[in-house]
Amino acid sequence: LAAAVILSLLVIFQWSVFDKRLYGLRRIARSVGVDRVIGHVRRATDDADVVACAAAVRAASKDATRLRIVRLSGVADELLHTVVARSGVVASTISVSELSVTDLSETTTSWLIVAQRGTSHARELLRASDALAMSTGMRPRVLLVG
Repeated sequence: LAAAVILSLLVIFQWSVFDKRLYGLRRIARSVGVDRVIGHVRRATDDADVVACAAAVRAASKDATRLRIVRLSGVADELLHTVVARSGVVASTISVSELSVTDLSETTTSWLIVAQRGTSHARELLRASDALAMSTGMRPRVLLVG
């Protein structure tokens, strides 16, 4: 029994240290900063989460003429479309692999990175955030879905 408890504690420790997928806002906040996180939408039916994140998306795009959304791996499009539609903002969505130098040179664009809970990796979030910050001079905001 003691060996089973020790083994399960070691497995949990290994999972928490080496698994770099995004499961919550805490890891995102540590990666990009607390002021960059705009929220977490669990399901499209969670009206309170959707409305709060839609308001945050609207506020994030207020100063810019365009909103560009960068999807990390595995993002559920249904949730993303629900939040954007409720925000009333016209936005274009691209994946991380579709980012180009032309996209990164747009200075009148506000950027939002969307990560999928349990699928997207912290490494991927940092790469996208750093690329946008270095090229545009602005740090993008981050939304967690799922």
